[in-house]
Order: sequence, then C-alpha cells, then structure tokens
Amino acid sequence: MDLQRGKLISEITKSMAQKTAKDIGKMALTKTTWYPILKEILKALGIELTKKKLGEAIVKAVPLVSAAISAGMAYKNFGAGAKRLHDTLKENPFL
Repeated sequence: MDLQRGKLISEITKSMAQKTAKDIGKMALTKTTWYPILKEILKALGIELTKKKLGEAIVKAVPLVSAAISAGMAYKNFGAGAKRLHDTLKENPFL
C-alpha cells in the first residue's frame, strides 16, 4: 500500500513539474527587474542566460525550496515535542 502511495506521489510530482516547466516558458521572465541584472552578472562570468535555461533552473529550484521549507517545518514541529519528551523523561526516568 505504501508503495502505491509512493508511486502516486511520484506521478503527481512529475506532472506538476512538467506543467510548471510549460507555465514558466510562457511567463515574461525577461521583463522582470532582476533578469537584466542576473544576465549581466552571468555574462561577466562567461555564462549565457536564455529564457529556456532560466526556466529550467527555476523548475529545478522548486523541489529544493520546498524541501527546505518542509525541513524547517519538521524541525520546528518536532523540536517542541522532543523538548517536552526530554523534560518528561528527565522528571520520570522510569516511564
């Protein structure tokens, strides 16, 4: 059952990534205020920035950002519970 859930989540994630890639391709990323600045910085480093490359980079960054958010939320939520457990076990070591 867990394997089926994992496959389902994997398929949903892949379809979302493909849709995001298509949507980013339609966005006017070149008209943002940060695009010309980023393009000049990368040009100075010898890297050519195109709309396609920028879209691919953004699509690849989405899972990293969501993983960081998820890790932060888990740390915050489990940290409080772990502290309570630690305090309880400190008071009652035979529990």
